[in-house]
Amino acid sequence: MRQIVERLGRLNIIVLLTLVSITAAYTLTIIAHTAIGAEIPPSNTPVVIIVSTILTPLVATPFVNLLFLVFDLENKNRILAAYDPVTGLMSRQALVSQATNLLNLAQRKHSAVSMLFIDIDDFKSINDTHGHLNGDNALRSIGQYINTLKRESDLIGRYGGDELVALLPDTDQKGAKHFAEKLHAILRENPITASHETIPMTVSIGTSTYQGSARPVDIGELIRQSDLALYEAKERGKNRTASYITDDEFEST
Repeated sequence: MRQIVERLGRLNIIVLLTLVSITAAYTLTIIAHTAIGAEIPPSNTPVVIIVSTILTPLVATPFVNLLFLVFDLENKNRILAAYDPVTGLMSRQALVSQATNLLNLAQRKHSAVSMLFIDIDDFKSINDTHGHLNGDNALRSIGQYINTLKRESDLIGRYGGDELVALLPDTDQKGAKHFAEKLHAILRENPITASHETIPMTVSIGTSTYQGSARPVDIGELIRQSDLALYEAKERGKNRTASYITDDEFEST
């Protein structure tokens, strides 16, 4: 029903309500005169039409405007819920929801899907030394760099804090590592500037890949695997990528 109302628009809704009001008023007039056994005076019809035409828009317009205001607020709230306000990337909730659908499709197609868990190295020191505003700028910059690498089908979101997630459909482990290498290269070439000081910015990345032909796996398992790989990348010195093989085996580059 809401979609029909939004498609019609405010003016068309008011016109439609006016036509309904005219029809209802004329019908009630006929019923009333029939009930008392009297004929409808010729002047009654134009009076009914004119009164309904004038009064209905006056009464209906404020309510229609209020209805569309509610729709606008709901749409804005959905946008706020779907996107992170700092980075402009997808929110965690929206990412997990869409990622679940994407993974289900990959399982039906038996196609590979890769996840990258991206964490900014020493992010706390950026906040402590240069302030949270510059920390937010660093997050925003990395989000923009990732967006320059992503395809239309890729999902990029902020998982929480300084952690970002990229979900790449139709991408095997080799493709995930290639994506990570390009992100490392962009960050090497584009340090951020804070308080007139150049700050080298690096990330550690953990990747995990659903091979397509393997047993079904949910989004929570992919997150767990890529998070383990991220921890391994941190343990091996940061500013690198580790790929999940098993819980005890990782490939680091």
